Amino acid sequence: MHLFKLSLILFITGAIFSLISGKKASVYVSGIFSSIAALFVLISSIDILLYQNGFTIQLPINIPFLTPIIGVDPFSAFFILLISLIAIPISIFSIGYMSSELSNLPVNIIGFLYNLFLLSMILLVSAKDALLFLIFWEFMTLISYGLIISNTSSNESRSAGFLYLLMTHIGSAFLLALFVIMANYSGSFQFESFHNIYKIMPTNLNLLLFIFALIGFGTKAGLIPLHIWLPEAHPAAPSHVSALMSGVMIKTAIYGILRVTFDFLNPTSYLWGVGLLLVAVITALVGIIYASQENDIKRLLAYSSIENIGIIFIPISTGIIFYSLNLHELAGISIVISLFHAFNHSIFKGLLFMCAGSVISVTHTRNLLKLGGLIKKMPQTSLFFLIGVLAVCAFPPFNGFASEWLIFQN
Repeated sequence: MHLFKLSLILFITGAIFSLISGKKASVYVSGIFSSIAALFVLISSIDILLYQNGFTIQLPINIPFLTPIIGVDPFSAFFILLISLIAIPISIFSIGYMSSELSNLPVNIIGFLYNLFLLSMILLVSAKDALLFLIFWEFMTLISYGLIISNTSSNESRSAGFLYLLMTHIGSAFLLALFVIMANYSGSFQFESFHNIYKIMPTNLNLLLFIFALIGFGTKAGLIPLHIWLPEAHPAAPSHVSALMSGVMIKTAIYGILRVTFDFLNPTSYLWGVGLLLVAVITALVGIIYASQENDIKRLLAYSSIENIGIIFIPISTGIIFYSLNLHELAGISIVISLFHAFNHSIFKGLLFMCAGSVISVTHTRNLLKLGGLIKKMPQTSLFFLIGVLAVCAFPPFNGFASEWLIFQN
């Protein structure tokens, strides 16, 4: 718990010092503080996963109807591990990447927002109150919006930021309705009061709340047809931010849908899973079709993330089917497989976005048709790019193959 608290302090300190430092110093301050803070919270999450010793912390906040408690249980710890594990190499990469962008981007503001972005995601999956969860959800959304539009001279960034803000707030409205309805039945906004709330709610209302959760979290995840913001926003952001958004941020939606579906609503009909399976398969197919037609390297990777979100939701949907049929062991296996692929996707997609950022910094173009012969000029980047591509293609023995093979077997 002490390492977790220290990491939160380091993220805030890194944000403040990034803002007030000189431009060149800000790059190092942001990268160093965020990587050390991520390391501390990574160690804390591993400890919880190994020894199952979760904890709760009372925040010094006094807001009516809100219980300012954050806590980490093993489920939250997995997502904190995912966030922090990916954040460490991305934070180190950001030092070199942002140093090459000193004259093009407001690096102080980006360093400030970058540290707060990591902080918001960790606090989000640690929230134990629905209102607090929504506050951190909005916090994460607004910070990522600021990072998307950080290139103020780009019309692409501004339009992508507006579309992102519009779509994510539509999703947030459904989440607000979801939690208000559940709180009306439970008498509290605390997550603890939502456990097994399905027992006191009509069956049809359970289904409606599942649909609300699917829309609210599916918008952030990039499920079809709620995906339209993703291929616009991810390429517009700085490459290290794109790596976090595609590799990590969209996984917070996976956390939300799993928490609400299995912890609160308890799937009562296999049709929930059948409907979600249809959406997941369409998402995967549409994502890869659009990716195969793209010439913009970052848009291609963004569409690939949409495809992989669909793949991640396939075992979630089968898990819902198994759970509704009281096959809880099979449901558990399906969810573990889903989390395994979410973990693997975070690793190889973060790697690919960092490689893409390096290529763009050197060549000053995102057009694949204009890129050629890079292996001679950037041999190390080419090697890592090859590794990432083989993983995303599910080529054995890389990690993408391992999880996708399990999904196929499931």
